[in-house]
Amino acid sequence: MVLGDIVVLTATLVIGWILITWAMKVTAATLRAALVVGIILVMLRVGFGIGPEELLRQAGQLPQLWQEWFPQKR
Repeated sequence: MVLGDIVVLTATLVIGWILITWAMKVTAATLRAALVVGIILVMLRVGFGIGPEELLRQAGQLPQLWQEWFPQKR
């Protein structure tokens, strides 16, 4: 092997390691967030009887509520 080949191989391994580490962290954070959202949804359903239909209805009203809370000054 030539010195240049060793440098390229080392750089490739380092970049690969950085990318794999980043992908694992992103995947773990995504799974954690999905688990938290799932727990919140189950708690809303069991504790308060709030189902997906009610949540979607309220989410659809968010733009209207936003405009009421923060009216645009003209």
